[in-house]
Amino acid sequence: MDNLLKQFEKYISYVLMLLAMIFVCYQVWDLIYHFVLKIAGNIEHNTIGLEEPGKPVAGIFFSILLTLEIIQTIKVFSQDHSVKLKIIIIVGLIAVTRKILLLEVDDIDPMAEFSIAAMVIALSLGYYLVSRSGNSDA
Repeated sequence: MDNLLKQFEKYISYVLMLLAMIFVCYQVWDLIYHFVLKIAGNIEHNTIGLEEPGKPVAGIFFSILLTLEIIQTIKVFSQDHSVKLKIIIIVGLIAVTRKILLLEVDDIDPMAEFSIAAMVIALSLGYYLVSRSGNSDA
């Protein structure tokens, strides 16, 4: 029964990684599409403009990073059945960064700002403490 469970976990991990890789390919294609549209629009209007908050290029970019880190987490777990704390914290930091970039500046609740700031501080402090511990299993 234990061997069957290990085989099941292995194949499920492979399926999850395959689906995540397909999703990353789709996201990269979507990023290229939006980036080319943005550049073409800038050339057409003869402007050089940075992207506004909440627009797709930055969000797609961080979604790709997030998905790649999740693939790494699945790969590490499927190989030695351990969860690396550093990877999980990095995934959290990328997710919070993505959330910050996608926020609309006009209608932000002050409590939401404090919550996001608390998450950034907590994740950063956690990453610092895990890195400082020197534990190779973290």
